[in-house]
Amino acid sequence: MTEPEGTLWAGFAPPYLGKWYATIEHKVLWFKGIERTLQIRAQHLDGPSPPATITIPTSRSAYPYQVGILIFPTPGCWEIAGESGSQRIRFVIRVLPVDQKPRWIP
Repeated sequence: MTEPEGTLWAGFAPPYLGKWYATIEHKVLWFKGIERTLQIRAQHLDGPSPPATITIPTSRSAYPYQVGILIFPTPGCWEIAGESGSQRIRFVIRVLPVDQKPRWIP
């Protein structure tokens, strides 16, 4: 399914049940609706922190969807910003300490 041009949204991949954990790799599926390069930024809102690790495989840039991998080095509030062409999305998440992650989540 192709979303109309002008659409940009993100979906959090399972199995994390909507929760984010520090130092863990999280997959986010970005639906661009357009065949443009995706850029993702993350900013820690609770003060100084090492930068988040963000990986965007370039092999999928020609598709209307793309996977992004995010790893947050520290817990706290993080602002995530995505951009594809003229479309932008921003959202704020709470990243929990890794010791709060249930054992059954990989």
